[in-house]
Amino acid sequence: MKTLDTIRALISLKYVRTGLLLVVLALLAVVVLVNTRAGAAEAPEAITEEVISGVPAYLDRHGSGPTAAGMVIGYWDGNGFGNLIAGDAFTQTDEVNAAIASEENYTDYCLPRDDDGEILRDKSEDPPFMRHEDNCLADYMKTSQSAYANWYGYSAFMDVGPALQAYVLQTLGPGYVVETTNLREPEFGGTMNWDNLRAEIDAGRPLILLVDKTGAKERVFVTAVGYRTVDQTQEYACYNTLDQNLHWYEFALWTQTWTQQWAVSSGVTFRIQPLDNGVFLPLVMRSSDS
Repeated sequence: MKTLDTIRALISLKYVRTGLLLVVLALLAVVVLVNTRAGAAEAPEAITEEVISGVPAYLDRHGSGPTAAGMVIGYWDGNGFGNLIAGDAFTQTDEVNAAIASEENYTDYCLPRDDDGEILRDKSEDPPFMRHEDNCLADYMKTSQSAYANWYGYSAFMDVGPALQAYVLQTLGPGYVVETTNLREPEFGGTMNWDNLRAEIDAGRPLILLVDKTGAKERVFVTAVGYRTVDQTQEYACYNTLDQNLHWYEFALWTQTWTQQWAVSSGVTFRIQPLDNGVFLPLVMRSSDS
């Protein structure tokens, strides 16, 4: 500003001759150019963002695994497969809760409660006739079942895909193709990476991620619904079952950071489509590791 004031003063005092006027105009151009570049440098970087709309946000229902899977099922219930959950699945109704973890599931496998410490014996270790038939995602995922070394609310990554497939068979019956893919950590020969996450979101398919909630090996499941890049930082969007807000976390692989909160360990993709014919056929289920 002082430079501009000086220039104006020289002009107003009539000290300017032709040569000096050219110098003054050149100085003025330099000042304008510097200010323009400074303003451009301060402008924020453009954000590339993609979020799938219509994915319901559910609160934890006896395990993050079945709850995260329930959000995926609830999304597809509202997008062409309306019999996956009774009624409107966009909000967490009693029917939604029963699809995630039924009352029978809680009675047979969540009691006695063993949130930590020693795993307590439940009915999963009894003969089949002494417990209810599987009827929800938590049942098919073996969540909380002592026979599979699961504490209350715990699920194994390898059981997520089969649980999704079994639930679709229970609710829709034959006539559909269900495909799930386990995206493992690259260090273990898998293909869990930023590009595969983006590909699923771009295709309009929410996926389930196993992440480290605290950076201290506290693994939980979340439902990924979006991605963005901010100032060259890659972030994924998810519903984390702790509340119903959309959360953004930096995308980093757990085996590359070890201590970063919400770092991604692995993922499960899910797609469903009707068989393209009118012939009565059994449900086609395909699962793979990648």
